Amino acid sequence: MTNQPEFTVLLDQGERTHNKGYSSGYTLRGASFFRTDEDDLGVTDSVAAVQEAKLFQAPTYFIANGRKFADKDKKEPTDPVWVEWHNGLGERLTLQAEKGYSGIPNGLQIVDIQGAGLFMPRPEEIRAVIEGKDPSRKLKNYAYPIIQAEKDLLLGEKQAYRWDGTELKVVPVTFFPSYEAFAEEAKTPEFKRSLKDMKAVYAVVRSVEEARKNPSGYRPIKEQLTNPDLAIPLGGEDQVKAIFLDSEGNEQIGSHHDGYKNIDSGRVALLGGRSGGVGCGSILYGSGRSVGVAPEALVARVENGAFKQPSLDELTQAVRGSLARMGVQ
Repeated sequence: MTNQPEFTVLLDQGERTHNKGYSSGYTLRGASFFRTDEDDLGVTDSVAAVQEAKLFQAPTYFIANGRKFADKDKKEPTDPVWVEWHNGLGERLTLQAEKGYSGIPNGLQIVDIQGAGLFMPRPEEIRAVIEGKDPSRKLKNYAYPIIQAEKDLLLGEKQAYRWDGTELKVVPVTFFPSYEAFAEEAKTPEFKRSLKDMKAVYAVVRSVEEARKNPSGYRPIKEQLTNPDLAIPLGGEDQVKAIFLDSEGNEQIGSHHDGYKNIDSGRVALLGGRSGGVGCGSILYGSGRSVGVAPEALVARVENGAFKQPSLDELTQAVRGSLARMGVQ
């Protein structure tokens, strides 16, 4: 029997109303997989560990969601979702668009993608680049090099990769042509529902000139509440406010980027510990700490305050995933 992961990272919390007239609380936690930067493969090994455990990779927005509930009555946070940094299933890409992609302006574009990606769901691709297996592909200032086929998949076909708990799949991506379009949609109940169900897969396109208006570093909380560099990876401005506005002891929070000088490259959307905010400027071969979510933990969801009976297909998939993690074939 294989070692079971420890589910310690708070991701969601709420109340279920059952059909018998009573309610009960629920808590959803994820498993953190920390890997050191030994051999420069910390991020790679961390993602691979999540997938080997037959878990979903948690997007940046879903990890951050737990901060709305964790340690609310404590002056000093202790839950791992606050005190540790985590790599999310999210990427910030600096892409040169020159092929007339539908809905994508030509020129240098900054594309944030959440819930899927070009490299974060594909640890072997990251490994191949870091180990230099293809001499034509090298890290760009420690960022992942995006090739034409990957760019065509995302910008042309509006698709990306996502690990579904058992295999890698290509999934559709909802594109927003501007930050304003995203910010408006992120306020709707439907979008917030997709965040809570960890089903949101979206990309937001900004020109490099617009993206560079946001400085990299720490700023007062009130200035950061509408900062696209935080709102996009965290799921919208309402999410940023819910996470950080009442956080104890944090007068400033961070939002970090690399200046967008490395054309056709991508960096991990990292959720920093405590007041670290979101960092999209870290090196790809550093330490990694990805978060895995058990599929069966997402099967029974709350819809309009009522307990939803999962379908037979959902239950079958969840049971298979649970048995696979226990080493049962």
